[in-house]
Amino acid sequence: MKSFDFELISKIAVLLIIAFITGYAIFGLSKFNNKEASNTERIEEMIDKALVQCYALEGSYPSGAQFDEKMAKYGVVLNNEKYIYHYEVLGSNVRPEIIVIIK
Repeated sequence: MKSFDFELISKIAVLLIIAFITGYAIFGLSKFNNKEASNTERIEEMIDKALVQCYALEGSYPSGAQFDEKMAKYGVVLNNEKYIYHYEVLGSNVRPEIIVIIK
């Protein structure tokens, strides 16, 4: 009968466990990044809806200086500690460009 090399088997088992833990960690991080990306998209959609409501009620989009104030007025609370809000005004009657970036 052939004898088993328990030292080799234990090394392979340790390598498999390390590979599993590494794969699980990578999967978890990618899932977390996807969740953060979907959060920024959702925030952009909320801001866009508030901008449309502002335009419909007031006849123009808010200027850059009015952005925070107008968002609060239309129900969007901005988290300036966690996100950067890029708000580019192209004109009072042209829909502004909104980009939300995680700090």
